[in-house]
Amino acid sequence: MTNTSIVATALSHINTLTMSSREIADLTGKRHDNVMADIKKMLTDLNLTSPDFLGHLPDGYQRPQPVYFLPKRETLILISGYNIELRARIIDRWQELEDGTSPQTPKTYIEALERLVETEKQKLALADDVNRLQKTCNTLADQFAIGMTPCQFARQLNGVNIRQVMDALYKMNWLFKQGSDWMVAAYARDKYLKQEMGEIKIREGVTRVCPKATLTKKGAKAIYKMYVDGKLPMKSDWDGHQTHILFSDVA
Repeated sequence: MTNTSIVATALSHINTLTMSSREIADLTGKRHDNVMADIKKMLTDLNLTSPDFLGHLPDGYQRPQPVYFLPKRETLILISGYNIELRARIIDRWQELEDGTSPQTPKTYIEALERLVETEKQKLALADDVNRLQKTCNTLADQFAIGMTPCQFARQLNGVNIRQVMDALYKMNWLFKQGSDWMVAAYARDKYLKQEMGEIKIREGVTRVCPKATLTKKGAKAIYKMYVDGKLPMKSDWDGHQTHILFSDVA
């Protein structure tokens, strides 16, 4: 197929809302070659010229393959011989196309390739973002120390309001209050936090071991992700820079 014929195909369909034979096959569960045969017979019976509706879309190997592009009238005529369930699927899809609530199937080989290129760009951008986040998470994970509390970890993060960190984790169902103590909630236990025994306090002659919530490595990564995503409570005088320092320097 020449570039000239591909462009001609694109121009012939550019302003027409259509449904491809490939999409009709996907919606009805029929084989595409059978749908193509049904369309060809219908167009012949209607005294319509088949090439007027013919176009190309790439297959899994990006090779142009012939497909039909049918306007609404011809699509509804085609499915009049299908069962009610299949007709309903096609009609619902047409409603989406006309309402603009769902993207239309590419009408031409060029449009399909352009959409594929755009999708690949989005995938690459997402992969870059994931890699960036993973690197920053790993950086903080390297600074993570066993037995570190959420507040100790958050002190490494510039601008975080340390006094509100535990309340923020409470709202996320990581913690709950028991008297004056913070306890690890079932949702976060051993996943993000561990419940340990902390310091010993003596008050009025009574010795009491206070519980302490400490972070797991996964919990440390999760808190850092919250920081990057702007979901941690910040100080009113925060300078707007998301940076971190080594825990050893904080200590």
